[in-house]
Amino acid sequence: MNKLSIYNSLLLEMRRDAVISVLGTDDGNKLLSFTQDDSYHHLVVNTAKNGEGHSVDELLDQDLFRRFRDLGISTAWGTNKTLTAETAGASVTLDKQTSGYNDFVRFIEIKSGLTTKTPLLIDLIDQNYERSNKHFDVLINDSEWYIAYPKTQLGSMALGRSYWDRKEDKLKYDQTFDKGEGDYTGEMNWCTVINGSNNRFIAYHMNKKLHMFYCISKRFGVEDNKRKLCLSLTKVKEEVKFSEGHASVDANNYSKDEEFFRTTLDSRYDELIKHTKDNLEEIDEVAYYSNYNLVQYNAAFENPRIEVDIKEAENELKLMLKHTKHEKIFEAMFNSDRNREKKHQLLAESEKTPLEILNKLAESGNIELQIAVAQNKSCYPKILHYLASTGNFDIQKAVANNRNTTAEILHYLASTGNFDIQQYVAENSNTPAEILHYLASTGNFDIQKSVAYNKNTTSEILDYLLRTSYSGIKEYVANNPNISSKTLDYLVAEGDLNILLSIANNYGVHKDILDYLSSIDNDYVKESVAGNPNTSYETLHYLSSIDSDYVKQALLDNPNCPEDLKNKLKDEGIVESYIKKYIQLLFN
Repeated sequence: MNKLSIYNSLLLEMRRDAVISVLGTDDGNKLLSFTQDDSYHHLVVNTAKNGEGHSVDELLDQDLFRRFRDLGISTAWGTNKTLTAETAGASVTLDKQTSGYNDFVRFIEIKSGLTTKTPLLIDLIDQNYERSNKHFDVLINDSEWYIAYPKTQLGSMALGRSYWDRKEDKLKYDQTFDKGEGDYTGEMNWCTVINGSNNRFIAYHMNKKLHMFYCISKRFGVEDNKRKLCLSLTKVKEEVKFSEGHASVDANNYSKDEEFFRTTLDSRYDELIKHTKDNLEEIDEVAYYSNYNLVQYNAAFENPRIEVDIKEAENELKLMLKHTKHEKIFEAMFNSDRNREKKHQLLAESEKTPLEILNKLAESGNIELQIAVAQNKSCYPKILHYLASTGNFDIQKAVANNRNTTAEILHYLASTGNFDIQQYVAENSNTPAEILHYLASTGNFDIQKSVAYNKNTTSEILDYLLRTSYSGIKEYVANNPNISSKTLDYLVAEGDLNILLSIANNYGVHKDILDYLSSIDNDYVKESVAGNPNTSYETLHYLSSIDSDYVKQALLDNPNCPEDLKNKLKDEGIVESYIKKYIQLLFN
């Protein structure tokens, strides 16, 4: 045996061991007997490693293997190259080290949609319209409606270009269909039905898990907008919702609301809701939009051959900006000539927009954009400083309200003399005590209330407010955790119910005062004390004897409720509310 033969034998043995280590002896031997194609071995092994839930027998299919080779995947992987297929809103890259069956199917789907020939679509309808098949499921076929659920891009295109022939009483493909219109279907411009790379079916169905039902009327004519409908539903945590906007449309591609579909489809609408709930997948918006790349963005929103309704696309663009990992999309939106004003507004509002683009928007001179940038929680202090210097009160209010605004900028804004701006400065958690003291002296009650609430306000400023402001300021002062013991004693002694409630809800109050408040003959005060995390163990137990479900509920929701008391309350039928989890998050 020559050296090359010995090398090949060793390679085959290593490949066999690698395959069997993942698939097991039985399935490994099945694959090795099926083919010696190393690239296809990787596809099957990756499928198992990815936990995709497909059996080896399912992949040992000669038609699949033939497609794998015909599409050039075997050759590409043999030289460690990747292959990418792209269509509107979706792209798939096949990589030898990670890609399994699911990616392979998506790759086939995109390639098939790009090269679809009319005879294939005609045969698909003629041979399959009466029963569910790999391209679409037939869900309803009664005297008035034929309703199917497309599962592939081919199925979507075939159904979208078909009509119900009343003479032959069957679904037929419109062989006159060309450039978005047919003699029997009428105009059909759904983005899931068009030819080529602009078709968005895969993006919606596979990537976004948007469930689309094509409803083909058996009685409405070619001019009627109800001749064909696309109803889209989403499923989130077992709840099925109607998908608004351009996802649910009539035959003329106009958006319709849920009431239109309920009225038009009657009881069939509820059948489709139930089918979605029982059989279909939940939506995963984060996964869908986080993978949105520049090619997909351009295909969906910058293609001159596709008319985009920016109002209907607004929510999709917001989600894309929120989740995408591709910064070049932000540049493309900023430089876009299509719907530029709206796209700039969305960029100004997005917390993911790069700082250099936010800076350009801030310097645009457009007041609406400047306000949006000033409100952006990711805005940088340098940009906020520039916006504060514009002299526009609306922009300055937005800057004063931003959590990133520095003490230096807040000091400048406080000196403007505008009460609205000063109130926002008084509410800002970055405002230092010296500025708050100045604002407390303005004499404006709304500003003084905001000062009283601010956690940076000192006990000295709170005492100043009590001496100089209206009597109504007392309940706001009483709620600030920085209030002094002396001032608290003074306010408690007054006995005003609203002030006592503010003190009882103050999480900075000492337990001795809370112990005293628990003796006040008022259930609202007792309820507030019961929920305060500083209330003593003894007082919590005392309050558990009060004949009030509201007090007991507050006790159980208190993050410091002792275990024995918690069990006692649960035995009495009191159930933990969601507020407890929220409070625990605050204190952890």
